Amino acid sequence: MKSQDEVTRAHDLMVGILLGQVPLELAGEDKRLAIATTDVLCWVLGHDHNQNFGNNLTAFELLLEEMGYELAPMEGGIKGV
Repeated sequence: MKSQDEVTRAHDLMVGILLGQVPLELAGEDKRLAIATTDVLCWVLGHDHNQNFGNNLTAFELLLEEMGYELAPMEGGIKGV
C-alpha cells in the first residue's frame, strides 16, 4: 500500500493539472480519466468536498446486491459469491 504522503502527492498533482496550475492540457477521454482518478484520490484521503467515487461505489454495490451477488472480501479484491 502506498504511504499517505505518496497518495497526497498524487492528489495534489492531479488537482494542479485539472485546475491549470501544472502546464499540461488534457481534453476528452484523458480529462475524464484525470477527473475520475482525482475522485478516487479524494475518496482515499477522506475529503468531504468530493464524494463522487464513494457515491458511485455505493450505487454499484447496491446494484450488484440487487442482482444477487454477495460481496465478500478476498485476497486481491472483491468477488461475487
